[in-house]
Amino acid sequence: PGWEPIQIVGEAGTGREHLARVIHATGRKSHPFVYLYCGGWTDTGFRRLLHGFADQPGLIERTGAGTLYLDRAGLLSQDSRKEIGQLMDSESPVRLIGSSEPGIQLSDFFGGGWTEFNLPPIRERIADIDELVSRILVDLQWELGGFNLRRVDPEALEQIRSFPFSTDNLTELRRMLVWQALSNPKQEILRVPDLPQWMQAWTQLQS
Repeated sequence: PGWEPIQIVGEAGTGREHLARVIHATGRKSHPFVYLYCGGWTDTGFRRLLHGFADQPGLIERTGAGTLYLDRAGLLSQDSRKEIGQLMDSESPVRLIGSSEPGIQLSDFFGGGWTEFNLPPIRERIADIDELVSRILVDLQWELGGFNLRRVDPEALEQIRSFPFSTDNLTELRRMLVWQALSNPKQEILRVPDLPQWMQAWTQLQS
């Protein structure tokens, strides 16, 4: 809980938005959480989006005392960054949380002191793989249902642990489990032969 802006650093798929929502829930759960992807905006369009135009309220008004989440904040143009800097200097109750890829400091773009959280990629969280797989399968039962996949065979887990997830990290792992669960809805245990061919091929190349 607090008022200071927060920067969440991590590769795609490491859970940046999820962490932002958790932070929001610790102190501002009764207020809006507003998501904004920062790529592709013109300066005029971004200014109107923030402040509104005609009878349309902008994101600042809609957020109120809630959280404005700037996904990939480093994609904003220089003039659009000034809009965020001015928001930080104002007396607005909006709390800013921005995400970025590693190597970007939002304080260089917007000024102010950003509290930084770093989310490691899944290849640096090998010890967490087993728990992550179990949690994803439980979540999928709530979200999708209609399949029997409950656990992963130890040998298959070993291959998953050794795979260098580098594109979408947890999103890539989740996508793989969704595909396997829905492709074989009667299957309860995921074994090595059931893993995607691209994962099996990579493992064979390493042996």
